[in-house]
Amino acid sequence: MTSKNLWTIIIKITGIYLIWHFTFLLPQILTVIIYLGQDKTQLISTAVVLVSEIVINIILLYYFLFRTDWVILKLKLENGLDEETAKLNIDQTNVLRIAIIILGGVLFVDAIPLLFNYLFAYYQHGDAYNGFKQNPSSPWVLFAFLKGIISFFMVKENKLIANFIEQQKNPSEPQQ
Repeated sequence: MTSKNLWTIIIKITGIYLIWHFTFLLPQILTVIIYLGQDKTQLISTAVVLVSEIVINIILLYYFLFRTDWVILKLKLENGLDEETAKLNIDQTNVLRIAIIILGGVLFVDAIPLLFNYLFAYYQHGDAYNGFKQNPSSPWVLFAFLKGIISFFMVKENKLIANFIEQQKNPSEPQQ
């Protein structure tokens, strides 16, 4: 394994980790959408911050997952490192799959207690609000549920996700 391969793996794992942090934006977006009719100036400033955060996250995800070589080149991560190859017989795709499984498992373990916590809060506030849309716990219940579904998909379909990331690295190469 060369230093470039090591940096590629580290950057891709960082990109997958960013997906986990990106999931925390979803409830904030839902909350902004639900309370759209409240204070317009506060809504606009909050929406600008959220959209900026989403755009920055998407750009980082794109470059970390699909344009890793460009990141290594621009940050000059290979400079000063010897081109010694370490004898590891682990395929880069397998390392990516392991990272996806671990991250999916961590997300799933985190999502289940959150879901029950937010469901409990939702039912506690149920009498004070009329319906799902007015209850402030609603976006968080939806967030925890979607987080659990996405994390389960990550663990179950890790090969599909890893192959997608690897194919996007060089879109001109024929797909297998």
